[in-house]
Amino acid sequence: MDNLQEEARMNFEALLKNRYPGRSIVMGGDPSGEYVIQVYWIMARKEEHRNRVLVDRGDRIMTDVADTTKPRRDSSITIYNAMRERKGFYVVSNGEHTDTVLEQCMDDGFEFSHAMRHLEYEPDKPTHTSRIMAMYCHDPITALQPYFQIGIVRKSAHGAGCERNVYQYDSFPRGFGVCITTYKHDGDPPPTFCNDPYLLRIAYTDPYTIALQFWSALDEENRVALAVKSINVKSGESTFKIINKYKKV
Repeated sequence: MDNLQEEARMNFEALLKNRYPGRSIVMGGDPSGEYVIQVYWIMARKEEHRNRVLVDRGDRIMTDVADTTKPRRDSSITIYNAMRERKGFYVVSNGEHTDTVLEQCMDDGFEFSHAMRHLEYEPDKPTHTSRIMAMYCHDPITALQPYFQIGIVRKSAHGAGCERNVYQYDSFPRGFGVCITTYKHDGDPPPTFCNDPYLLRIAYTDPYTIALQFWSALDEENRVALAVKSINVKSGESTFKIINKYKKV
């Protein structure tokens, strides 16, 4: 456990120093072992890209425009369901593929990796932003073994094609999770994140305190919005906490 804590501490310190990891996902377990935690955050460097908030629509968390009077980006890659859930499937992603993954895994019986086969990185040359996603699957009624999956679709280092990686986890140690980001760090364009998901500490149980933990780690200038979903492993019920830098007007 000491080794895990040291690894997670070093990774968190690196996150603190990282001015621009981009959109990111953290998934793991709280210290009590009673909740699965999913975290999603948005970062942006340009003013028109920052004009966003995360909003709670009851059964989903989605992005929305903060100030409709300001210039906006193409909504096809900025407005999407970031978190959704149905019947024991809990999906979070950085784009419209939240719906693709949830619907194919549930309705068509496909595996997580199969749902990714038709996804490509975002058409935002020259950045080529990766599509990242995570899913927790557990049905308390049937008591099926829960599992966790994280995926990334990124531009290949050897051409214009895609690399698709899936990471599967049976469980996480209490109070730990893993993080995946779209970018390694700031740059022009920012370089694509190409490592495995890295270990982080989830130090709290309360969604609000967890939200503050990660919000405080993000660059103050570039952070835009963050959401935490806490899922009760026995009942499957979830609660949310959202922090937005900007107000919806």
